Amino acid sequence: TIGGAVTINNPTTTEQSHGTHTLSGTDNYDWFRVYLTGGRSYNFNTIGGTGDNYGELYKCGTMVASNDDGGGAYQFSLTYRTSTTGWCYVRVRAYSAGTSCRYSLKYRDLGP
Repeated sequence: TIGGAVTINNPTTTEQSHGTHTLSGTDNYDWFRVYLTGGRSYNFNTIGGTGDNYGELYKCGTMVASNDDGGGAYQFSLTYRTSTTGWCYVRVRAYSAGTSCRYSLKYRDLGP
């Protein structure tokens, strides 16, 4: 597990949001813990805000997906289909160390 990760609600087919977050020049990433069901696809993305960020998805300590700018300029849109049920971790990172950005994390279950 990732210490300090914020647990977010299990994704549903209706898009959900996890507030507005700010990454600073000294705190360059946020971790989110989410429970995903095998055989389903999920999308995680950032919207709004300022600065450049990118996303990574980890399962069992291994990065399984990442995206930069797939959601438009400076925002990511990461889609992942998992074959097994369990906890995953989404990391939102400022693109460059020492820079800040502000974002809202959106996510949803895309179905089988």
